[in-house]
Amino acid sequence: MKNILIGLLIVSTSTQAEDKFLKYQYNKEVEVVISSIPCPFNYMKSAYPLAVVANRSDGDHLFGCYSHKNDNIIIQWDGGDKTILPSNYFLISK
Repeated sequence: MKNILIGLLIVSTSTQAEDKFLKYQYNKEVEVVISSIPCPFNYMKSAYPLAVVANRSDGDHLFGCYSHKNDNIIIQWDGGDKTILPSNYFLISK
């Protein structure tokens, strides 16, 4: 499943110039990247329509989907955890 999602993110970024990514360095081990790519998980895409990934320094990845409410980004991770972060934590990435 992880390889499918990584492939989806790579294909999406190479085929659509309008995809956007915003990054937040959560700590020195984890970077959270939100995107304009549609959520790949059918069971959560109605409440959390866009894809997010947490990239760990050891090369592992955690996937989820997110929504925006007021000034917060609400992330629902595939494993069941939820994270709420202020929107201004994310910076535009190139």
